[in-house]
Amino acid sequence: MVSLEVWDKAAPLWHVAKGPLCSFLKGYCMARGRKTSLTIRLTPAQRRTFLAWQRSTTIAAGHARRGRIIILVADGMPITDIAATVGISRRFVYKWVQRFLAQGVAGLANKSARGHRRTASKPALAEPHAVSA
Repeated sequence: MVSLEVWDKAAPLWHVAKGPLCSFLKGYCMARGRKTSLTIRLTPAQRRTFLAWQRSTTIAAGHARRGRIIILVADGMPITDIAATVGISRRFVYKWVQRFLAQGVAGLANKSARGHRRTASKPALAEPHAVSA
């Protein structure tokens, strides 16, 4: 014999595993995403520098974006969420974090893409020709 219990009250909120409540809480119900093995500890001076980049109107947008990436990684945010927040792919999040770990703040600067820009060289003056009449 099987008996079913009928609840007169609504189920407590902690019983709700999926549905509108969890989407409203944006992932606070269950652990989402993986923890990254990348860990960054920023000095207070570095954190101030990156936060200043966020507020600056004269710095390049790419610099500000890279600073935001480093701050979010230091705060422990998953790489996928960082990529979605900043608007770039996960590959580039890893790229900038690795550069920062290897070279520090200087590693976040723009580097030229390929070689040097070719400059037009002046042609060598030809020897004067003798003009015969």
